[in-house]
Amino acid sequence: MPQPIAETADRLETLLKLRSIPFGMKMFENRADMEAIPKIRRPKSVHTLDQAVAQAARLGWTVGITSEDLVGAQCRAVVGLGRAKDDAWKSGKHMTGVWFSTLEDAGAHQAAMHCVEDGKYEALAVAPLAQRSTLESFDLVIVDDPSFVHGSAWIRRARRAGARAVSVHDGGPVQDADLVICPGLGQRPPRTVARTLTGTQFYLLDQRIAAARRTSTLRPANARPRVVVALGGGQHVRRVAQRLVDAIVARGAVADIVVAAGFTRTPQRPLRHATWLTAQAGLVEALSSADVAVVAGGVTLYEACALGVPAVGLAVVAAQRRAIRAFARERALVDAGAGAAAIDSAAAGVARLLNQPSLRTRTAARARQLVDGRGVDRVARSIRALVARGGSRG
Repeated sequence: MPQPIAETADRLETLLKLRSIPFGMKMFENRADMEAIPKIRRPKSVHTLDQAVAQAARLGWTVGITSEDLVGAQCRAVVGLGRAKDDAWKSGKHMTGVWFSTLEDAGAHQAAMHCVEDGKYEALAVAPLAQRSTLESFDLVIVDDPSFVHGSAWIRRARRAGARAVSVHDGGPVQDADLVICPGLGQRPPRTVARTLTGTQFYLLDQRIAAARRTSTLRPANARPRVVVALGGGQHVRRVAQRLVDAIVARGAVADIVVAAGFTRTPQRPLRHATWLTAQAGLVEALSSADVAVVAGGVTLYEACALGVPAVGLAVVAAQRRAIRAFARERALVDAGAGAAAIDSAAAGVARLLNQPSLRTRTAARARQLVDGRGVDRVARSIRALVARGGSRG
């Protein structure tokens, strides 16, 4: 195996004091290619996918799997084996009463899953990274790492392996990749000789955003206004949520207010004048039905813009101020500013948007112009063209 991958696995184990073995997984279009791996182990009985992974991560085995080896449709569907994603699987019926209390919740979970497409692959192999196997063969490395040092290390490894490299950035210095993607609004032009994709037309959003844009409908004129607060996934949401809701209500805003609960598992205290929103499958539906949103400067800001939701930008960390200021300069966002007064300023911005329909319309229209939600398609085309040319330039 090329030294960089084995070396990386060793460093991971040493630096992080891992209790399991770093491993990789590779899909095979032809079962015979998987079975040709030297000393590959094949299950002698039905397994869950987790068990196959555990054999590589705990025992150091190289294990090959086909659809016949997996215990049920849920295991097969995730990795695209056995054409498991049929109507029965999509319904979530088999998970109702086990993982989810209602059929509706189970079906929503299935719809939100990111799975390998059916019909393309016949087998997979999972193996320790520090062990020689055909997992070492790859054509492309995509790096999305906020650390310039760590990201550059992966680019160098791709070069040594003869693979193409793509790096994604949200400000700061860029790696010397074959293709550099800088999709954020307000980013400085990257200093690189590589081909670059710059601008919000390349921002990578859930493809459901573009679909929601095509099917969006106007809310009834007499409907009670709806405000969605989505400030990210950390504990900070719990700390500021009630203060922000109280400030919005104090401004005389009459609206249904929902607050995205984030990813923390600790129980939430009930909110006065608002409700928590649990959206494990994303915020597309919630944002699509909102009249106004309060967002930080991350992905949800771009989602709200793409969906044409007039929004107030309330930064959670200082680095988010750049994007918020950039959208505010384009009149696509109301900037709540920074510092101790930011929450009151955000509440004032919400009240202003609710009370001024013309401002909502202008802000939403400009936001939709800036972000159309189709960045994934554009970037994917560029990456396919890059791979088709073959070889690295390093």
